[in-house]
Amino acid sequence: MIHAATIFLSSFLLFLVQPLIARLILPWFGGSAAVWTTCMLFFQVMLLAGYGYAHFLTRRLAATSLERVVHTVLLLIALALLPIAPGEAWKPMGEEEPISRILLLLLATVGLPYFLLAATSPLLQAWFVRSRAGEDPYRLFAVSNLASLLALVGYPFLVEPYLTAREQVTLWSWLFAAFAVLCAALAWRTPRGASDAQATHRSPPPSRGDYALWLGLAAAGSALLLAVTNHLTQNVASVPLLWLAPLTLYLLTFIVAFEGREWYRPKLLWAPILGALGVMAWMAVDQDHRFDLAIQLAIFLPGLFIACFFCHGELYRSRPAPEHLTAFYLTVSAGGALGGLAVAVIAPLVFNGYYELGVGLVAVALLGALRFKALGLAPGLLAGAVLLGVTAGAAYDGFRQQEDVLVAKRGFYGVLRVKEYGTPGEENHLRRLVHGTIMHGEQYMHDTQRRMLTTYYQETAGIGLAIASKQDHPVRVGVIGLGTGTIAAYGRKGDYAQADLASAQAAFARGDIRTARQLAARAKDRLPVGSPGWVKADDIASYRPPAAAQRGGR
Repeated sequence: MIHAATIFLSSFLLFLVQPLIARLILPWFGGSAAVWTTCMLFFQVMLLAGYGYAHFLTRRLAATSLERVVHTVLLLIALALLPIAPGEAWKPMGEEEPISRILLLLLATVGLPYFLLAATSPLLQAWFVRSRAGEDPYRLFAVSNLASLLALVGYPFLVEPYLTAREQVTLWSWLFAAFAVLCAALAWRTPRGASDAQATHRSPPPSRGDYALWLGLAAAGSALLLAVTNHLTQNVASVPLLWLAPLTLYLLTFIVAFEGREWYRPKLLWAPILGALGVMAWMAVDQDHRFDLAIQLAIFLPGLFIACFFCHGELYRSRPAPEHLTAFYLTVSAGGALGGLAVAVIAPLVFNGYYELGVGLVAVALLGALRFKALGLAPGLLAGAVLLGVTAGAAYDGFRQQEDVLVAKRGFYGVLRVKEYGTPGEENHLRRLVHGTIMHGEQYMHDTQRRMLTTYYQETAGIGLAIASKQDHPVRVGVIGLGTGTIAAYGRKGDYAQADLASAQAAFARGDIRTARQLAARAKDRLPVGSPGWVKADDIASYRPPAAAQRGGR
C-alpha cells in the first residue's frame, strides 16, 4: 500500500537524520550529552511545526488544488537544498552560546526536509481517510514508529560502522528524493476533501479537557524520556550511544500502544505502572547503587518503558474520530515539544541541579492518579499514595543535591558545585569542586594546609612523579585544563611570581581584596626588590580599603 510505504520511508528518514546530523556536529560542541538533548528539542519543535502544517493543509486547503500544489512546491524546494551536510562556516569559535548556535545550524541544514518528513504521517493518514473511508488510519501511526525505531537502531550498527559521513549524507539525500516522488504522486492522486464549512462530522469535536489530557500525556512522556536520558548519561555513566536505549523504548511504546490490538489495558496494568513509578523514585534517591550502571539500567529502562506505555496507551484510548486526527496529532506533538523544551532549555536556565527527573516522575504519577481513580477504590487510593511518595522522593532529592553546597551553577555542559566540609578555622575545613557526580579537585582552607597537594595531583600521582624526576634543575611547567590550581602548589620560589602578580591584579579588579593581597604578598617575596613587578605587588599588598569595603572583600 502506497500510503504505508510512503509513511514508512518518511519516518525512516526522519529518525535516520537525527543521529546522522548529531554525529556530524557533536565534536564541534565538545562532545557534551547536552548536544543530543538540544538536537532532540529541535526535532520535537520541527515535528510540531510539521504537524501544524499538516493540520492547516487538511483543514483549510483540502477543498482546493492548493493543497497539492503547496506541498509539491515545498518538496521541490527541499530537493534543491540537498545535501544536508553542515558547512564549515557553522563551526563555533568557542565564545558562542551553544544552544542557539545548534538550533540555527539544524534549521539551516535540515530544517525544510525534516519539516516535510515530520508532516507526512498525519498528512497521509488524513489522505488515507479520504481515499479509503471507513478504515482505521491510526495503525499507520504504528507503522511510522516502527520505521523510526528501525532507523534509530540500525544507524549505529549498520550505517555508521560501514559508511563515511559523506556517504551517509549522500544515501540519505537519494532516499529523500525517492520519498519526495512518492509523496508528490500521492498528493495528486488523493481526492479533494471537504472544507470546514462543508464538512459534516459524524462525531462531536474534542473538548478542551481532551486537548488538555493529550497535551499533558505527551509532555509527561517526552519530559521523562529526556530526564531519564540525562540521568543515565550524565549522573551515572558517560557511555557512547547510551542515549539510544531510552529513545528506542520510547518509540516502542508508541508502536505497541497504537498497533490497534488494545495491548494497553489499565485494569490489568495499573499496579505495574504505579510500582514502576515508585521503584524509579526510590532509585533516584538511593545512594548505595548510585553509580552501579547495571542496576540503574535495570530499573530506569523498564521503568521508562512502562511509564511511557501508560502515557501513550492513554493517548490511544482517548483518540478522537478519524476526522479529527490531525488536531489530535498536532496536540500530541505540541506536548512532546513542550516536554523537550522544559528539559532542554527551561531546566538549565531555572534550576541549579538536575531536578527534572523527579519532576517528570511526579507529572506521570499525577496523571496516573487522575486516570486510575475511575478504576475503583483500591487503584485510586494506591495511585494517590504513589503520587505522595514520588513527590516526597523528588523533594528529598532536591534538598539532598544542595547538601554542603556553597555555590551551584548549571549550564550547557552540566552542573558545577563547590561543596564545603569541616569546620571553618579548623584543619579539616576544605572545599571541593564537583561536576555532576565527579570530583574535580579540593583544597584545604586552613593556612597550614592550603598548599597541600590533593586528589589526582598528589606527589605519588603521574604528574607528581613527572615533576619530581626534574627536580635536579629548575623547570618551567605549562598547565592547561583541569588541575591548574593544585599543580601550582608544586611551584618553587621564583617560578610563579608573574602568575601570582597577574592573579592578584585580577582579584583586585573584581573586588576580592583579601585574595589579591595574599597573592601580591607572595609575588612580592619572589620578585627582585624595586623591580616594576615588585612595585605593583607592593601597591596591592599594602592596600588598605575603607572599613566597609574591607568587610565586603572579606
